[in-house]
Amino acid sequence: AQNVTSFTMSKGFYDMGNINFRVRNQTPHAMVALEGDLGSSWHYDAHYSYGKNIFWSNFTNNFAPAFYAFAADAVQVGSNIVCRGVRDNVPAAAGCLPLNIFGPQSTSRSAPGAQDYVNRTGYSRVGYVQHAAAVNVRGEPFSTWAGPVGIAFGGEWRSEKQKLSADALSTAGRFLIGNATPFAGKFDVKEGYFEAIVPLARNLSFAHAYDINGAIRYADYSTAGGQTTWKLGTVYEPIEGLRFRATRSRDIRAPAIYELYSPGSTLAAGLTVRGINANIPQNRSIGNPNLRPEVANTLTLGVVVQPSSIPGLRASVDYFRIDLRDAIDSLTAANIGNLCTAGQQLYCSYISFAPNGAPTSLLAPVQNIASFKSTGLDFALSYRMGIGGSAALTTRFSGTYALKNLINGVDRAGENGLGSLGAVPHFRGNIQETLDVGPLSLTAQLLYISAGNNDNTFNTLPALTINQNRIPAVTYVNLFSTVKINERMELTASIDNLLNRDPPVSPYATQGQAVNGQYYDKIGRAFEIGVRVKFP
Repeated sequence: AQNVTSFTMSKGFYDMGNINFRVRNQTPHAMVALEGDLGSSWHYDAHYSYGKNIFWSNFTNNFAPAFYAFAADAVQVGSNIVCRGVRDNVPAAAGCLPLNIFGPQSTSRSAPGAQDYVNRTGYSRVGYVQHAAAVNVRGEPFSTWAGPVGIAFGGEWRSEKQKLSADALSTAGRFLIGNATPFAGKFDVKEGYFEAIVPLARNLSFAHAYDINGAIRYADYSTAGGQTTWKLGTVYEPIEGLRFRATRSRDIRAPAIYELYSPGSTLAAGLTVRGINANIPQNRSIGNPNLRPEVANTLTLGVVVQPSSIPGLRASVDYFRIDLRDAIDSLTAANIGNLCTAGQQLYCSYISFAPNGAPTSLLAPVQNIASFKSTGLDFALSYRMGIGGSAALTTRFSGTYALKNLINGVDRAGENGLGSLGAVPHFRGNIQETLDVGPLSLTAQLLYISAGNNDNTFNTLPALTINQNRIPAVTYVNLFSTVKINERMELTASIDNLLNRDPPVSPYATQGQAVNGQYYDKIGRAFEIGVRVKFP
């Protein structure tokens, strides 16, 4: 038999136990406001608000690969098992304790403290502060043949700043997941707007009502410069109770603070460039202060039915189409490597090379490179029915059906997994039944998420073939109640996820998680009680 000199072991942090997170969130907020009349049909309002969000995330037992590498590299010195780095006086291995990696749950049988040497504790704190002020004026300066024209105009100012701090190990990117790198940034914006609603027909043979509306807004960002958005719409009611509506708008989203100033996160991954493959540190999420705003062109077409013959009934269906350009996204390592290999020097500038031509690291900022095109249907229905005295039963239904959700040309509609940007189930809906009896209100809610794929690109190419690509449909039941004590106070109580439904687990975990927390409840049955108080 030949002597075995080396072998590969495919195990590691899965034997080291779960990471334990403890999250705390505080959102103090204060606002002062005033409103009044300016004579005739004119009114004004103004406000100033201050808000702050402080988010703490503390975690224990988080796997640190570098410490694991030292602890798993154990050698025998005399009758003792020690870390090779300790034997060789490697400064970075100071304090290392050897870790037993052989056999099920073997790490728990290692030297006392060995697992604590590998798994460490860390934290992050994010503080976000916002100041905002606005003045609004509205009135009806004149009338058309169909009724008064309503206008509104005003100005707004907003200042926001964000600061993230973290422990030394997170800052250095030493954990497998959960690394947070400190950064700080701020911006302010000044805005002005004008809106108008113009009636063109009332109580005619061909139109019970017909209005057009429009709005324009100019915003001057300290980070993104001047931006103009607008909206044009129309509402046509041929007969009472049947209404058609259409809106066309241009919308923008200015880059967020973290997209501008975040140092990103670094992970080791493979990169192939100019025929050379290497596993190198990569940071493809660093902020970019030169980002432009995202621009969306949106069209909505809808119909509303509210028949006078059935009081309390209202139903609507709306079609939407959103075309988002210059969306902010990260370049993939494969694209950077391929474009550099093709001779595009911009992409080569994101890569550092050794003298022999091998890549040694990758650093690429987020950019305005993505495109999103979404189409779908929004549904809504409500019906309120009296059941005697002051009691009433209200039924509400709302839902969204995603027809297409093209992300950089790939349709992600019907995708329920966590790994892809823009993944969205085909259908999400909820039904609510609310019973109001005097001061008491009881609501039962049913939430439904349709079945879908873990990833729509799986099983489309041989390299992406998997055995199980389906995530089942999920239904949640929630209960809510309120008791009105008086005009200023009410008590609330609720039970979320009454049946304690577990979230569907993908057999192919991505981003370190097997559950898509954007759509599925990861907490389980939860009870809440509260009180709401209105002050004069």
